[in-house]
Amino acid sequence: MTEMQITTEELEDYKLRVKYIADSTVIKEKNQKALEQLRNAKISGFRPGKATDQAIKIKFKDRIEQWVKAEMTNHANDDIVFQTKIRPIGRPEIEKVNLTNNSFELEAIYNKKPEFVLAEYKGIEIPAPQMDKSIEDIVQEYIQTLREKHGEVRPYEDSDFVQAKDRITLEYELSNGTKEEGKVYQVGSGLLDGFDENLYGMKAGDVREFDLSIDGQKVGCKATVHMGLKTVPCPLDDTLATKCGVENMDVVNDSVKQIAENHFKGERNAKIADQIRLRLLATNEFVLPNWLVNKEAEYMAQHQGVKYSELNDEAKENIRKQAYDSVKFTLIMDSIRRAEPETELSDAEALEAVKQTLVQRGVQDPDSFLQRSAREGSLMGFVERIRTDFAVQWLINNCKVVE
Repeated sequence: MTEMQITTEELEDYKLRVKYIADSTVIKEKNQKALEQLRNAKISGFRPGKATDQAIKIKFKDRIEQWVKAEMTNHANDDIVFQTKIRPIGRPEIEKVNLTNNSFELEAIYNKKPEFVLAEYKGIEIPAPQMDKSIEDIVQEYIQTLREKHGEVRPYEDSDFVQAKDRITLEYELSNGTKEEGKVYQVGSGLLDGFDENLYGMKAGDVREFDLSIDGQKVGCKATVHMGLKTVPCPLDDTLATKCGVENMDVVNDSVKQIAENHFKGERNAKIADQIRLRLLATNEFVLPNWLVNKEAEYMAQHQGVKYSELNDEAKENIRKQAYDSVKFTLIMDSIRRAEPETELSDAEALEAVKQTLVQRGVQDPDSFLQRSAREGSLMGFVERIRTDFAVQWLINNCKVVE
């Protein structure tokens, strides 16, 4: 009987070559399980479920071998990670797999996570972030949005002039030959750089000529406003409450205040999280292997719709800097999660958190979305981000914000 054997060889750049020989009893168990799965398969000359082991082996030889080989490869990976205590990145690069009778051998190269001494991360002091808007500012903006949403749309009167968010019918002609007539346009949509600013103040029937800059070239423009629609905001009284489907303005104000407070808290936490990230990147000093940074840079470029290999040197350097910080922060957070069990989500908790996030983003069928993501190989990325966000929130709760 062969017992499990593992030999390792350290390679450069945090790589480990592993040679693995399986325990023969495990191989026998896998072969037997393969036979049991095929026990009721249709085999000529035998009633269902009555075929002999030998008949099943002959009939399904290739299928059994492929299944056992795959099972043993997964089993070997679990044994290797457990016995060597390595922290692998991704799946190993399999160099050799050999399955004969009750013998299984595997050779693979594992990419290892860099080891480092984790710097202090609990109770770190963070300056109170400067907020762009107060809770009251957010309340007023949201109330105004509700007023406009439920407001009255009416045609331009003689005294009306073009303002942001008006819907107008216009025609314009550019000196480069571009021309459009009868265009219905919402002012502020940014049709062309500088276009909207030149429309402000015009009335129905007005014609205005002005210059624009398009692709660095000066281009003349002649615009005519034919007619317009203006939204008159809903009165700030119970009329607005009724249109919002509630009893009175007190309910509207309470709901809006709660939304504003949540928004403010989310923005504040995001700014604190950014400062924590910068602090952790600065205080944890270790060097990443090039292969790991390159892999992340290629992924980030692909996510942006470009090929990393086709970027110029400056663009490559910029994306490599982003990739370096991204990988380094991920490794730091991974170490914090291992050091602080309460920052770690189980697989079930992480998946449930992903589903809740998808629902909040308006995904109608999160289960189907997760199944599709699993097939496409992007599910683990979603799960890892949720786990990192959960751990970052723990850091936020445990830092000292200095006012």
